[in-house]
Amino acid sequence: MSGPTLAIETATPVCSVVLRLPGSAPVERRAEGKGVHSTRLFGFIGALLEESGLKVTDLKAVVMGVGPGSYTGLRIGTAAVKGLLFGTGVPLFGVDSLHALLHSPHLPPSTNHPPPTTHAVIDARRQHLYHSDGGVSELRTLDEVAARIRPGDRVVGTGWNRLPEAVLATCTGSGTEAVGALGVLAAHDAGQSVRLDLSRFEPNYGNFGL
Repeated sequence: MSGPTLAIETATPVCSVVLRLPGSAPVERRAEGKGVHSTRLFGFIGALLEESGLKVTDLKAVVMGVGPGSYTGLRIGTAAVKGLLFGTGVPLFGVDSLHALLHSPHLPPSTNHPPPTTHAVIDARRQHLYHSDGGVSELRTLDEVAARIRPGDRVVGTGWNRLPEAVLATCTGSGTEAVGALGVLAAHDAGQSVRLDLSRFEPNYGNFGL
């Protein structure tokens, strides 16, 4: 979809907002840490729109990472988007946050041929990770994720360093630097988003499927 597009990702400790104007590179505002979603998200959105001279109604689409991930981050992101778009008619799209990681422009480089499998993970605490290697996103134990990783694979996202050291020694890892709304936007561009009903949708707090 052409026209100004806003993307938001709040499913992890990273709060990331991206605005892309037609013919221009995306501009990102991001912060990481405890409480950043409540203190920075609205300011990031407002600053990007103001700097571009846009109103919310000028947007052609808003794309949001809908989890799985942090309950608090997703709740704040959802409330922000619903408040931002209420009554505007601007369409809202959702992207699985694990699939957004798979489309991140900050994946670790690789010269392997064929390209390695990339595993997206988001910390689910205890002994679990949310995981996807391009298929259906699942809640898996650390051991289950480790068993799927082959030497030379890439593992990106939050919680990747909780995997066994013997596994980490054979693969390339990337943490929160791969997380963000740039991946959400890229996944949307790749057709990996779905149109959401603004008044009814809820993010994926751990129940899989949009």
